[in-house]
Amino acid sequence: MRKGFKKTRFIFILVVLLTLNFLGITYAYWEEGLDINMHLQTGNIFPEFVGALPISKKDTISVECGMDTININGKLKPHESAIIFYEITNKGSVPIKLADINFIKDDGIIVNNILPIGIIDTYGRQNGFGTIQIGALKEGQYNFELELIYGQFNSQEDNYEKTFSFID
Repeated sequence: MRKGFKKTRFIFILVVLLTLNFLGITYAYWEEGLDINMHLQTGNIFPEFVGALPISKKDTISVECGMDTININGKLKPHESAIIFYEITNKGSVPIKLADINFIKDDGIIVNNILPIGIIDTYGRQNGFGTIQIGALKEGQYNFELELIYGQFNSQEDNYEKTFSFID
């Protein structure tokens, strides 16, 4: 009985070793042909102008909207001002807030952007409505473009304001 037990034990150990060996060979072969491709997207910001409309000076001011720019063309006399109403939507997945745009340009144009209040939500659920006030210190024909400057809604830094560009 002792001889049969040793023989059975030897066969059992041999079968276990061969099984583990084949398992290792199979895993190595499978691992060699295995490709893991991963794509991670955390979110995106995609604001755009829905429209813009001059409220005052409609006969002398024209407004055209691009995706993230407003082109303003018009004639103003000294100390005259025009008001333009605009709407912005965010088709991205991260809510945004807008940067303040206020400046006086060398040629006498004054621009004051009154921002939409609060956060512009995602996927167009809550649009932002704002106004741009334009004034002139001297008479002239003005043509310029304002670029939409924005940042993530919960950003603690306002660095995005520094990227404002005025295009003649």
